[in-house]
Amino acid sequence: MGTVLKRWRAITFILFAVACGTVACGSGDVPTSLSDEERSRLVDLLEQESSWIDTPSCQVEVFRQDADTTYGWATCVTAASAPDQEIDQGHSYPFRADGSEVSTPGDGSDYQKNVEKLFPKDLWPAIEQHAVGLP
Repeated sequence: MGTVLKRWRAITFILFAVACGTVACGSGDVPTSLSDEERSRLVDLLEQESSWIDTPSCQVEVFRQDADTTYGWATCVTAASAPDQEIDQGHSYPFRADGSEVSTPGDGSDYQKNVEKLFPKDLWPAIEQHAVGLP
């Protein structure tokens, strides 16, 4: 029974992550494209931010870059070392990367206030869409 529950939980999380990954950023613009080197650096930073996940593997959607600041959405899950390994840890969240410093709004009652503090107003709808998984 526990194995079935874990599989349903993993399937639900994967479906949620896929839904979030297919959502447009809300502004109608083409999302910012990063070089392979920039994307790798950003993924490394976000994997460090998700250090509570055992061997995290993160995917990144960039909403926008303003000078040294990158705004986007990260989806991090347990890295699978084998095809049959279950995903039992994961987290999706908006992020703001200023150089090598990553800021996230966190969870709880201050989430919306922190989103408004960390992100430009025109990105709030994209963050809301990702947070609730709307297409």
